[in-house]
Amino acid sequence: MGSPLEAHLGRCMATWAREAIRRAGRPGLHYVSACPSAIADIAGCNPLNGTRPSDGIMISITSELKTNYDALSKVAYALDYGCVKCTHGGSIIGGWAGGPEGAVVVSIADFLGAFMVYHHRVGPTYGDHGLTRCPGAVPISSINPGMWGTELTGQAIARNYKGVNGRFFLTAAGPGTEMQLWEIAALGIASLASGRDLFCGGGIRRYKVKPMLGSALENKFHAELGYAALGLSREDANEMVKEIVGKYVNDVTKDGGPWGYTFQEIHNTRTLTIRPEFQAVYDKVKNELIEMGLDFQY
Repeated sequence: MGSPLEAHLGRCMATWAREAIRRAGRPGLHYVSACPSAIADIAGCNPLNGTRPSDGIMISITSELKTNYDALSKVAYALDYGCVKCTHGGSIIGGWAGGPEGAVVVSIADFLGAFMVYHHRVGPTYGDHGLTRCPGAVPISSINPGMWGTELTGQAIARNYKGVNGRFFLTAAGPGTEMQLWEIAALGIASLASGRDLFCGGGIRRYKVKPMLGSALENKFHAELGYAALGLSREDANEMVKEIVGKYVNDVTKDGGPWGYTFQEIHNTRTLTIRPEFQAVYDKVKNELIEMGLDFQY
């Protein structure tokens, strides 16, 4: 950690990300720099063509309840630079915290640690804590006991903290699959009912198994679902989530689920529109959710 190459690549990453955002016609879009080392994140900070003060730096707490000088250096620099601090962390079921109940307690302590040590209360900040991942080779959060533990953590934080309480999703299936859309639906509904804010976490991802494994499809669905699920009571959300999880839980394997498709496979790269076969999957899941009682506004 801390090599000259990291400084160079951190700078390149921020410049390329900003250029990509400009080319997409969204020059003001907020993004979070999440390099492993402080020197890489700091090298990428530039108000003109890098990480701006209105952007964020990801600062993680290492499981369980550990930090290091790299993370603390990110905190110090973010406070001086004035950018957003995005704190992240959470316990892992089956680790030092033991089972899901212990992981919940440690995940809440993890948030308190970020609040005190990472100055979560100072300056612009949002957090993403409580990722009590299920045991296994591939980290996922869309089945129990991981989902239960994470949402219980979210409820505790939301009840006692008035700031933004973020969340991101680790799905078993990859982009372009029906299974991933169902996972997003279950996680999104459960998270909103537990006091989470869907739109400030790390988004949606499947453990990467090949390049370009991501698309606009799952993120569009994430946003539309978030608006549709607002206002559900915790009791109604719980019943709906149990029904949705039943659609994919038996398809989760030790390797996760289907890898999914790349950006180029899902989109027509000339028009940047979703290919018809993937749009059909999207519409199918959305229509079934409407039949379950969700009212989609978009």
